[in-house]
Amino acid sequence: MPPITIEAIEQKQTELGALIQKFKDQSQVKVIKIEGRIIELLPVERYAGAKLDDHGNHLHDVIVLAARSDDSHNFDGAQQWAKSVGGDAPSPEECALIKANCPDVLTRWIWTNKTHAENASSAWDFGSGGDTYVSSKSAAGGALAVRRA
Repeated sequence: MPPITIEAIEQKQTELGALIQKFKDQSQVKVIKIEGRIIELLPVERYAGAKLDDHGNHLHDVIVLAARSDDSHNFDGAQQWAKSVGGDAPSPEECALIKANCPDVLTRWIWTNKTHAENASSAWDFGSGGDTYVSSKSAAGGALAVRRA
């Protein structure tokens, strides 16, 4: 075994300090203030943006939850998974916010929370490229959970 040097110890100390700071950064609640609103983000949650009505009035803020599902789900399974981690599946409009502001969380197509109006056996899904599609509710897709504040 080679002898231990002060330089090697200092290098390890620097690496450990950086690792401790990274842990502290991810463990703190982040606070976002927008026009009198305060949005608190739990560790690893992501702020996707504000959903507005047709007149530009604020409806709610969309926060992507930290939980991620690597499994494939049918439409109902995606809705159940999102609820099981304390959220809901996003709407198609919320998916557009997620694509714009948190694109790295869309690694595959995901189910939205919206059944197709003309065909109850189909629902809207959102592709990782940013397009919406209609698929059979039995198809195997991804799931994402959001909360609304």
